[in-house]
Amino acid sequence: MLIALRSVGRELSTSCLPPASPKEREVFLAAARVGVLVVASSGEPPLALPMWYDYEPGGLISFITARDSSKAADSAAMAVRHG
Repeated sequence: MLIALRSVGRELSTSCLPPASPKEREVFLAAARVGVLVVASSGEPPLALPMWYDYEPGGLISFITARDSSKAADSAAMAVRHG
């Protein structure tokens, strides 16, 4: 399973391959996994970094980074996959 999450400002969209129910996505995301966070910077290529994250079903995905880090962007995407 591959889940892609995209955030621009406060809007969040998700996609899943193969398709899964919301409950299946929540269970998948709640397992201990590493995601790949991709952030965009104007004038520079996208930066892709592995990130540990925290998620509880029904909640938000969260991770810790410094406020001035390039990972703290307004526009970002995260992919989480199994296997």
